[in-house]
Amino acid sequence: MTNNEIYEIALKIENGETLSNEEKLKLIFMLGELAGYKSKEAKNRTYRHNYGGDKSE
Repeated sequence: MTNNEIYEIALKIENGETLSNEEKLKLIFMLGELAGYKSKEAKNRTYRHNYGGDKSE
């Protein structure tokens, strides 16, 4: 998903426009990726804090 696509979807949401099914799926996929990335980063930070190591997955 390109930055332009993300911007267009965000603009539609901001303006209260209806999203197409394709745009909804892209948004869900993007949010899922962000959630997975954030949880992985939090898990790695916790590991480093508790064990002083650098765990990369």
